Amino acid sequence: MPEKITYFEYAPRPWQREALARLEKHRFAVIVAHRRAGKTEAVCLRLLMAAMNMDREHPSPLFAYVAPFLNQGKAVAWDRLKYFARNLPKLKTHSGAKKRFKMTKSGKVKRGSAFTSHILNKKTRKVKRDNRHPQYVDKTNEAAVKQMLPYS
Repeated sequence: MPEKITYFEYAPRPWQREALARLEKHRFAVIVAHRRAGKTEAVCLRLLMAAMNMDREHPSPLFAYVAPFLNQGKAVAWDRLKYFARNLPKLKTHSGAKKRFKMTKSGKVKRGSAFTSHILNKKTRKVKRDNRHPQYVDKTNEAAVKQMLPYS
């Protein structure tokens, strides 16, 4: 997998740098600082960088900003997240592929069977019965299909 590089217009203050370094080692942290110290700024940046540099694809990782109330969280963090994410690249999902393929929990790509819509008189019962069930995309084509479905 190619190395992911993320650029943000942000230079953390010394105490923020120390807090972010501690977050690298521990899952949770409590930051006690005055009202306009930049706690939200630092945590929003950390949240975006963790989401962008995540190696795992399946199951999809979840990230959250937790605040005492929904409106408070939206008012405090949403504008900062939008500001930092404004220049990030957007990947487009291929509209034909999203209708035809689904990802399984194990990371395989599921597809429908061919030869099931018409001229069924010539086909044996066994062929028609076997075609009812979904099949998996061959390993040679799996990478191309996954590239068309970047968010699944």
